[in-house]
Amino acid sequence: MRLYLDHNAHSPLRPRLRSWLRERLEAPTANPGSIHLEGQAARAELDRVRRLLLAELGASTGRIVFTSGATEANNLALHTMLGAGSVAAAATEHASVVEVLERAGAGGASVVTLAVDGSGLIDLDEVEALLRGGLRGIALLAYNNETGTRQPVEEVAALCLAHGAHLHLDAAQHLFRYPWSHHAGIGSVTISSHKAGGPVGVGALWWGAERGPEPLMSGGAQERGARPGTEPGWLVGALGQLAGGPDFEAWLALGTVRDAFEARLVSELGAVPNGGGALRAPNTSNLWLPGYETEQGLMALDLAGIAASAGSACQAGALEPSPVLQAIGLSEERVAASFRFSFGPEHSGGSGTDIADRVIAALRGE
Repeated sequence: MRLYLDHNAHSPLRPRLRSWLRERLEAPTANPGSIHLEGQAARAELDRVRRLLLAELGASTGRIVFTSGATEANNLALHTMLGAGSVAAAATEHASVVEVLERAGAGGASVVTLAVDGSGLIDLDEVEALLRGGLRGIALLAYNNETGTRQPVEEVAALCLAHGAHLHLDAAQHLFRYPWSHHAGIGSVTISSHKAGGPVGVGALWWGAERGPEPLMSGGAQERGARPGTEPGWLVGALGQLAGGPDFEAWLALGTVRDAFEARLVSELGAVPNGGGALRAPNTSNLWLPGYETEQGLMALDLAGIAASAGSACQAGALEPSPVLQAIGLSEERVAASFRFSFGPEHSGGSGTDIADRVIAALRGE
């Protein structure tokens, strides 16, 4: 039986959502923009999901814009923020933030790269100094998708509120996994579906300001002009199902599994956690395994029935060095021997030690 340890890349569709989607596919469909009864029923379903998402966020105001996923939501938020002035983000952010800002900076926009420490945490003193100097926006990944590091969201939100700046929070690895607390000062939030067991192809952006976000595309007035294109009713409905019943207990229980898993790998292979000095997402383990080169190690794991990752993008079939691990100051040797293991709800009642033993056997070729 295969062992799936790559939930930060994609958490497979939950059984209850698979059942719901099967039933939903048998129901009538219509364009939510149509004025007839069927169209208005489709529109009502979208509005129902918006209310569920607002409730999950604990936001009493603002709007929900449905997107194709978290990447589009980040792009939509940053496109609007850059129009208002300078924006800052760390090099450890997701590529859908880093690459947008790099391109904007090359085009003359005011962009700042925030420093991070060896755990990937930003410097609050630097953030405050930049805000005092006129910084207008910050993009922040709540839980890092590679190391699991949790940024000081509450403190950054308070600073942005005090200085009238916009904080965009990428919550792709947070919402529907772990309990959420909404803080004054958060200006927008990226919402993902498939990172928590919903379907691929749908996400959302919560935008708190009265005006905006500014559309990336043209061709329709859907989503109150923010995102043209017919909304995917089935996918949005499934996102609503996810929001209506997140399995916080199972995700939070993974901390015990992860800790036992790491302890065994430290004992048997001399593993060293990357970014392990900070508070991390309970399901995420990013480890340096001395003597085990990443690409060959991942191939050995896959052949042994274990799915894991390097935590970095795969381009043209070749693993690229992780920019996150490079940004936190790890050596080339260490980056080239690092692995990301990310657990999901199906592991919450299991043994982290048993999982580690399978990984060890696979790497040793046993």
